[in-house]
Formats: sequence, structure tokens, C-alpha cells
Amino acid sequence: MKKRPEKGFIDSSVVDNPIKMNAGNASGDRINISVSITYLQYRFECFSDWEKQEMKIFWRFVEKLKQFTWNELLQNGGGQQSGFRMTKISRRLYPSGGYIQGIDVEKEIFELRVDGKKRVHGCRVGDMFHLCWLDRNHLICS
Repeated sequence: MKKRPEKGFIDSSVVDNPIKMNAGNASGDRINISVSITYLQYRFECFSDWEKQEMKIFWRFVEKLKQFTWNELLQNGGGQQSGFRMTKISRRLYPSGGYIQGIDVEKEIFELRVDGKKRVHGCRVGDMFHLCWLDRNHLICS
């Protein structure tokens, strides 16, 4: 019988990268958000699919996100009309396969708005936003 991963960890047997993500602690709420692409599911969508101008928009998004703390993001999401519009997403909407099954069921997966149509999806671990899916055409929740 396969051992269930500890809470707050990703089961490395179902991801391409064997690094485990430690859950950290709530003190990360007051620190600026960090962004990681370690667990990016490039088989769903890859940066090479994005045009040069879209990549400029993406990197502006990342720079803006890093200026926020988790408290600020959770409280107002940067504003519903012009901000990140953080939205929790049901796991059933994500591409099936090993990766989604490896994320602890108690971890919330959410999307952040890059711009009017583009989204990124991932989960929080401590002060880190682990970007897991790129969604430039807003297909995951269309």
C-alpha cells in the first residue's frame, strides 16, 4: 500500500521534480509573496506558447505580485477590476493525471489574473506561490 504524503507536501512520485514543498507557517502572511515555477506543468502549456508581448505582460504581473504580502492579496486580491482577482478553483477542473493527485487535498488551488484573459494557477506554500499551470487563453475555467 502506498504511503500517503504528509500534509503540506506534494508527493514527489507524481511530479517531474522530486523536491518536496514544505508547508511553512502563517508568518508568511506578512512577507512579500515569492513566485516559483518549479512545479510548472509545461505539458499543459509552456512559456514557448506565449508571444513576446504576452511574456512582457507575464513578467510585469510577477513583479507586481511580488510587491504584495499574502495578507494584502487575501484581503482584496489587488482589486476585483484591476487586480489579481484571486479565485479558488475546484480540483475537478484541472487537467487529470498524476500531478493534481499529488497535491495535498487540503491545499487550495487558485487562479490569479495576469490580464483580461490570461491566468496562472497554483498553490501557496508558506510565502511562496507555486505556479503550476499557465492558462493564457483562460481554458481551465472557461
